[in-house]
Formats: sequence, C-alpha cells, structure tokens
Amino acid sequence: FWSSLVNSRLSSGFIQRALRVCSRQTVCNLNTAQESIALTREISKNRELESILKAKKIQYNIIPCISHSIGEDRDSLPYALKQNWSYIVVTSPEAATVLVEGFLEAGSPQNLQIASIGQKTSSILVQGGLTPIFEASCSNAATLIQEIPTLDKSTGSTKGNVLYPASLIATSDIECGLNERGYQVTRLNTYSTEPAVWDDKMYERAKQTTIVTFASPSAVRVWADRVNTNIPAVCIGLTTRNEAEKLGFRTVASPNSPGLSGLADLILEFVTKRSVDGNSASFQERY
Repeated sequence: FWSSLVNSRLSSGFIQRALRVCSRQTVCNLNTAQESIALTREISKNRELESILKAKKIQYNIIPCISHSIGEDRDSLPYALKQNWSYIVVTSPEAATVLVEGFLEAGSPQNLQIASIGQKTSSILVQGGLTPIFEASCSNAATLIQEIPTLDKSTGSTKGNVLYPASLIATSDIECGLNERGYQVTRLNTYSTEPAVWDDKMYERAKQTTIVTFASPSAVRVWADRVNTNIPAVCIGLTTRNEAEKLGFRTVASPNSPGLSGLADLILEFVTKRSVDGNSASFQERY
C-alpha cells in the first residue's frame, strides 16, 4: 500500500488572475490525533479531500502553494490543434483544461489522437468532448513514454509528430523520452505554474502544520522554500514523492496508484497510526 517512507482554471478570454489567495481554515473536533493537515492545491481543487477529512473530524488548512496563469504559447494552441499530429500528449489536469478550451476555440476539430497520463486528466478531457485513445497505466512521465503505442505495429516505427501542451516550468522529460522513441515533439507552453502569494495568516498556519499534502513537485518546492521539511509529506504520486525526498523531507509517503483516493487513504492511515503510537517512529519502522 505504501510505496516509500523516510523520505480558474484558464477559460476563454481569461485574464491572469491575481496570485493572492485566501487561506481557508476548517476546524473540526479532532478525535484521532491533534493533527493539522495542509492541503496545498488551489482552493477549488480540494473538495474531495476536504469532504473526507471533515467526515473523519480531522483539522485541516487550505494553503495553496501554486497558481496557474496563461502561458506564452496559449494563443497558438487553437491553430496547432487544426494541424495533423500523431499524438497530442496531455500530462496533467490543468493541461487538459487548457487543451479543452483551445479545442473549443478551434471549432472542435475531429479525430484528435489524445494520449493521457492518467484517469483524472482523462476525465477532464472526456468532459470537454475529447476521448483519449491511450491512457498510461500509472500517472507519471516514465510510464507514458514507455507505454505509448507505436504508430506502425507491423514495423514498430515511431516516426511521428507529437504536440505537447505543457506548463512553462515542466521538465523536458516528456520531450526527451519521446525523442528517444523516434517522435518529433512540438512543445507549447500553454500555461504557467507560479508560486501562490501568502499572507501572514497563511505563513502562521503553515508553521503549525503537522502533515503536509502535495499534488505536484512545484508545490513541494514552494513549501520547502517557505516553511521547512521537518514534517511528514504525503504525496499524490511517484514524481511528487521523488521531489519531496530530493528536498529533504524526513518522512515521505505516496500511494502505489497515484490519485486523490490513495492520497486520502494515506493521510487517514498515517493520522490513525500516529494517534495510537504517539509519534512517527514505529510507523516508520512498519513501512
């Protein structure tokens, strides 16, 4: 169950919203342990975790670490979608949201070959009228690169062209991996991921956090820079977990199957175990 321990949205005509975000604290009668969980996604994206934590009467704060804004190549997206591509590779829910907007602006071109990194990304695409022809079995870049089908099964040829709409700060892992497989990759930075602005209350609540949750490497970097790495980090998947380990978080966990459901289960098990033992030591020994 545990893989490791020790260790909005952009709409048409959107104008970059202010980065200042509000901290929203929900206080519940904590029965399992005196924990304060930090949810670091944008406010609108925490509803599923909020409902689970409320039901378990666990105290939490919403302290967004990142904010999304328009990318430098956003205006080029509708035109690009009218061109012929072997695949359009989509690697995050935010990238899916932006792609759907560009798709509608382009007049909903048909027969787009969409490759999705995972279920959450796919669900947003489907809701917007785009059905992926491929979805990676595990939501990370390495799996997508390895599993994406060859274009000609009889010859194994992968001499195709790929459109990759991405965040400005995304690494080059996708491009490099697909290039090695024989694809020509065109990257469009359709959105940007930036540190969210915190007020004094948010800084104070961050300092009082006993467990922090992360859904992206970007959020990990912001937290490590602004707060500390001395508390347990519960991460949505392998890529985010690796970043937390790299930056020195002492206790890091992620579910075997990336996603919010596994993330929620992980938080609840950690809180329950620590409430019984009084600290993380025996928990670390167990995992």
